[in-house]
Amino acid sequence: MNRLLLLGIVAVLLSASVLGAVELSDPDALNALGYYLYKEGKFEIARGAFEHAIYFEPSFEEARSNLAVLLFEMKEYDTAEKQYEFLVAIDENNVQYWYDLGVVRIADFRYGTNELDDFYEGLAAYERAEELNPNYEYVQENLVVLYRIAEEFNL
Repeated sequence: MNRLLLLGIVAVLLSASVLGAVELSDPDALNALGYYLYKEGKFEIARGAFEHAIYFEPSFEEARSNLAVLLFEMKEYDTAEKQYEFLVAIDENNVQYWYDLGVVRIADFRYGTNELDDFYEGLAAYERAEELNPNYEYVQENLVVLYRIAEEFNL
């Protein structure tokens, strides 16, 4: 993390702490601050808040999920994928985590690596989401598209 970004995060946290709004080591408060900053479009500072929340509580699913969403929006697909992989390891029956992991892997295939492994891993994540909940919104539609792509390109 660059020094200017870190100073910005510290400034926001200290000013919020002085006002009694944020405890510097409170993961819930850091996550809430990160979410607020994310909604305000301050992505880098929000990222720092989410990362600090996770630092203090590594299994904090909400903060990790928020960070993954932010990273996806920032087009940091590999880093977002790592967050979703951690989330599915925490809760392997969470259909949303599997679905989002599929979305990230396919995005990485399309816009990033163009590696077939990402395509297959994305497909596998969607299939796991379907297995957990066949009626989960968009799973069927996305699988149909991916199966067509696989068939069309002999993947």
